Amino acid sequence: MNGKSNNPPKREEYERAIAGLLNLHRRLRRASTNIQASGITGKQLAILRFLVEPGEKTVGHVAAYVYVSESTASEVIAKMEERGLVNRQRSRKDNRVVVVEPTEKGSHLVATTALEGIPLLRERLKDLSDNRLTELAENLELLHSLLDRPGR
Repeated sequence: MNGKSNNPPKREEYERAIAGLLNLHRRLRRASTNIQASGITGKQLAILRFLVEPGEKTVGHVAAYVYVSESTASEVIAKMEERGLVNRQRSRKDNRVVVVEPTEKGSHLVATTALEGIPLLRERLKDLSDNRLTELAENLELLHSLLDRPGR
């Protein structure tokens, strides 16, 4: 799907699309500002929310969850550990594996920080049908391709 059409978009649909993108951008920016006001980055909060869910989590699990490399995840986790938000320790099951766990301070931060922005979207997207998720993913890919296209 290349998204091109021989017919120009109707002005009202064009305006609706632009307004929707701008409103989404503003909401995400406002959510990011609110999260940072709590003294944490959005990525750190996403990691903490992931870590408070049941089950052992490794640096690799964290990296996959926030879509970054393991080295980047390790750097973020190290900063979080310095701030007393997480602990790293050897797995009880396999001594070669390092497990990341939230501290009481990290868990408290998750419990007291409003779910908004990308974390909220992560939760709400779980409720969409596979068809709606596919449609959304295709439309996001289209937006990326429009931004990547050279020229005006």
